[in-house]
Amino acid sequence: MASRLGNLAEVALIEVADSTCLFSESWLPGKDEDSQMAFMRRWMWSHFNDSRTILKKPLVLAEFGRSSKDPNYNINKRDSYMKSIYSNIYMDARHGGAVAGGLVWQLQADGMGSYGDGYEIILSNNPSTNHIISQQSHAMTTLSHLLRIRGHHHANHTHI
Repeated sequence: MASRLGNLAEVALIEVADSTCLFSESWLPGKDEDSQMAFMRRWMWSHFNDSRTILKKPLVLAEFGRSSKDPNYNINKRDSYMKSIYSNIYMDARHGGAVAGGLVWQLQADGMGSYGDGYEIILSNNPSTNHIISQQSHAMTTLSHLLRIRGHHHANHTHI
């Protein structure tokens, strides 16, 4: 029961964190891929910094994705976009930043394609995207474990 309560407390922390959404191709229609990626990186780092220095609370990138309704869409571009976002999230977290995670919009189960809005991802139909999400999940889980070990090690040495 105690471990369950601990997990609930972590969820509560995330729920009161600042959250934001990122859909650069919708915000910059007609701009080329390089311009959209540059904007995305600047936008993310600006929000990461504001969350850490001004708001002083965790940030969740609550929604991000690429729409298949965009005329220039392809899975490789979406995967590249996701890799870049996940890399920024990981690097900020690795360096003690405010980012608590990111949620792609929107994962759907098999048979739910009719509910799609252009941003849907059905993992069984998108193995490359599935792999990217799995890699990020593993990287963030490993990082979380390492940071807890470092924090525990640091706490033990400061009380000696």
